[in-house]
Amino acid sequence: MLALIAGLVFPALFGLINQEIGARGKGPSGRAGAIFALVCLLLVWGYRDFQHRRALHAMNALLYQGAVPLKLAAYPYWVDPFHWHGVVETEVFFQTLPVNSMKPAVDEESQAHIYYKPEETPVTQAAKASYFGRVYLDWAVFPITQTEKLQGAFPGYLVRFQDLRFTYPEDRSSHRLGGWVLLGPDLRVQEEGTSSQKPSIEENP
Repeated sequence: MLALIAGLVFPALFGLINQEIGARGKGPSGRAGAIFALVCLLLVWGYRDFQHRRALHAMNALLYQGAVPLKLAAYPYWVDPFHWHGVVETEVFFQTLPVNSMKPAVDEESQAHIYYKPEETPVTQAAKASYFGRVYLDWAVFPITQTEKLQGAFPGYLVRFQDLRFTYPEDRSSHRLGGWVLLGPDLRVQEEGTSSQKPSIEENP
């Protein structure tokens, strides 16, 4: 992003300087700025890729609660190139944890969070077989579900979907880019939607 901004700002700045000193243009306007922005992007991408590999290597060198990871990934923060949101999958649970690729170091301040994989039941199977469930599971990388049994006027089930790629510690309660499926007592889908929407049982309690 900074490289793109520089590519837009520097051509205008150089143009003003040339006007002040009376220099004549010798090529298409903005060419130097575009080349500068492209070079900056390549350098940034290369450096970020290097740091990403360091973060993954540090994560892969560890055991998690004594278990070998089946899959792991590291997701970047916007500004800090050394700060990563790590996600690990084992046979029994997922674990999210911060990674510092500069040292490199994993979970220095004991901020790791464990999400145990829920038992597969007819309820979760019905939710995953819904249209939303199929689309979401096809897209998600580290999906996990949470089932709530409903009482009262609607004695059904609410199954929430979450992708742990987006459970950054600072945003753990927001369930970004998640969703839900509302099932009746017979496990038929009543409603489904994304986390930006609310099921009718929550809109009209």
